[in-house]
Amino acid sequence: MSGVVVDPGGSTAFKISDPSLGQRMIYVATMLPGLVLVAEIARRMARLLGAAQNSDPFTARTVHDLNAVAKITAAGGLAVWTLTTVAHWALSATMLQSGTALHPDESILGWLAVGLVFAGFAQLIARGVAMRAELDTLI
Repeated sequence: MSGVVVDPGGSTAFKISDPSLGQRMIYVATMLPGLVLVAEIARRMARLLGAAQNSDPFTARTVHDLNAVAKITAAGGLAVWTLTTVAHWALSATMLQSGTALHPDESILGWLAVGLVFAGFAQLIARGVAMRAELDTLI
């Protein structure tokens, strides 16, 4: 169409009709790390919540496990963001003649925010553990 151009600051989605094996593997690298991290976080949280439901949730073990999930979420999120950004860069390099395009669509802030939420809950549980210990000394 005459007078129509693609916005250089935007992005254009397109489909590869016959991707090579390398392109397919790079695409898997854009998706799989995030899915694996979410599955690991979900597995740990399910185990933690199950143990808390079956016994006392206000334990040092619960605090430890929540802090571990917080660290895995934050550090793993950073690793996932880095891996997927590099994979997106590599995938665009296989398709663009003008070079590569690197404009991260996602932000690391989401992973860090969720990690901070888990760490906050760990601190709340830790305070409950401390309050219970104080109460036990009074009785």
